[in-house]
Amino acid sequence: MTRTGSDNSVPAGDVPPDAGTVTARHVPLKLIAIGIAALVFALFVGTQVLGVLVAILLPPAPPVPANLTEATHSSAAYGVDEWLYESTAPACDVLAFYQAQPDTVCSVVPLWCGDNSDQTLSGAAVPGQHVARCQGITRFSLFAMRWQAVISTADTPGYQTEFRLAREIFWTGDVPPLAQN
Repeated sequence: MTRTGSDNSVPAGDVPPDAGTVTARHVPLKLIAIGIAALVFALFVGTQVLGVLVAILLPPAPPVPANLTEATHSSAAYGVDEWLYESTAPACDVLAFYQAQPDTVCSVVPLWCGDNSDQTLSGAAVPGQHVARCQGITRFSLFAMRWQAVISTADTPGYQTEFRLAREIFWTGDVPPLAQN
């Protein structure tokens, strides 16, 4: 009788002794601990970097009251913007909104919006009359933003107030002092 094929073949009834045995490989506990530590470190660093990236890509806008109409917007550089808004609300209401913002300082023209304000003066205001200037600083992520709102009476029919809102983002996080006029 002649056999064809390899002489290394095992007859049908014979099974090598280690063919059904699966040897389990154990990962050292030290390697698992290092992997978990690396994952935790990567998550920590990732969340820190993600916050900075979001702040760079989507910097916050300065505070604005509700129900405004944006008349113009200009941008001198990334993070240096100026808007002109118009509002049907009285100038003193817009001023009150900005006075309520944290870290804000407002300078109000005498006889406007104060305890000694002359209501007849504010009621019969000249269009374009300067009412107040408010400035504030907002810190976000590693950065800071200084904004300024110059509030005036409106010279556009149908609106009582207009204000110019400017912001500058300081990418170093340090806010330089304001220049003295």
